[in-house]
Amino acid sequence: LLDTAFSYLGTPYRHGGITRKGMDCSGFVSTAFKSIEIPLSRSSQEMATQGKKIKLSNVQVGDLLFFKTLRKNRISHVGLVDVDGGEVKFIHASSKRGVVISSLSDAYYKKAFRIAKRVM
Repeated sequence: LLDTAFSYLGTPYRHGGITRKGMDCSGFVSTAFKSIEIPLSRSSQEMATQGKKIKLSNVQVGDLLFFKTLRKNRISHVGLVDVDGGEVKFIHASSKRGVVISSLSDAYYKKAFRIAKRVM
């Protein structure tokens, strides 16, 4: 799963995209999970209904983090956990920077974080 996810680092952002030419957050996550034959919904809002809710303190590599990044009161972003030491980092498709690694300790993501889920 992580090998596939890391292979997409640097891929540009494209709304609705699921290829190396461009992908959005849910396209990135669903494509990564497809590589290990775990089907996920295609939207972050629907994806957030799958799997088991877990405490942020219990997240592991491969878990999913969901965020509310728009004014609407719903899930609008998803990332794939990559724990680095004690710091929770995640790989995701950022609308400004494409597929990158970010930290949950970043003020923007800390404020936008809503739920963590385990799907495998």
